[in-house]
Amino acid sequence: MKLKWSASVPGRHYGGALQLVPMNMKRILGGLTSSSELESGGSDVAAREALIVGIACLADARDDASGGHIERMMRYAELLGTAIRGRARRALFSSQEVHWLKLSAALHDIGKAAISDSILLKPGILTDAERLIMQEHTIIGARCLDQVLSLHGPDEMITMARQVIRSHHERWDGGGYPDHLADADIPLAARIIALCDVYDALTRRKVYKLAMSHEQAHRIIRDGAGTQFDPAVVRAFEAVEQDFQSISLTVEGHEEMLAEEGINSGNPRFGPGFPAESDDDDPPTPPRVA
Repeated sequence: MKLKWSASVPGRHYGGALQLVPMNMKRILGGLTSSSELESGGSDVAAREALIVGIACLADARDDASGGHIERMMRYAELLGTAIRGRARRALFSSQEVHWLKLSAALHDIGKAAISDSILLKPGILTDAERLIMQEHTIIGARCLDQVLSLHGPDEMITMARQVIRSHHERWDGGGYPDHLADADIPLAARIIALCDVYDALTRRKVYKLAMSHEQAHRIIRDGAGTQFDPAVVRAFEAVEQDFQSISLTVEGHEEMLAEEGINSGNPRFGPGFPAESDDDDPPTPPRVA
């Protein structure tokens, strides 16, 4: 498959989004690499993690010009991975694997870099054909890491990231994509990131949807236990859901800065009068969580 970068959105949009990457990276990378890892791996570890986050931010800038998604996803992943590790009768994750999970969360949507803006930023429901193209971002991203593994050789962190990228849209009941995996056949890391990604998608406004409240998102995730989500992952989420809300409220992105600089011109995500969230107490099923 030949990857094609689309540039249908005005240049100012890209310029504004990419200006956020260094700001986000400085904040995200603070404390990312532990002192023990730096001691064991030296500057190479820090450099690799900075590169991972930089690539993730660059890809995410096309879909989230406000910034914040990558940082929130990494924090959610660390929080939920740690909660699952603490609740399990046997250790499902080591502290090192929780750290890898956090990095994998940053990379989960890198395949979207190859999806056309006409689909990625479409302000409405996708057609069946468009939905199939959107779903290819999981396969494209996984193939990118296949190339990394082919060149670099075996690597546990990259292997986990590949699992997350390919399988974070699978469903517990087998109705997800791209491989229609179900239950424990879905890698645990992907099951965790799936919940984190849905929570973030539900609670943020997008060009094609309004934002929901934390309570509304919590209800949808709770009701999805055993169908969309691993019930054990949902139980762990419910134990730390107030911390999820705190992260969501703390890492807001940079909408106000973009508006002040005029970067929102022509971008419906930041247009005047676009509501921040729905006041509906019983919202319909969200139209898209791509």
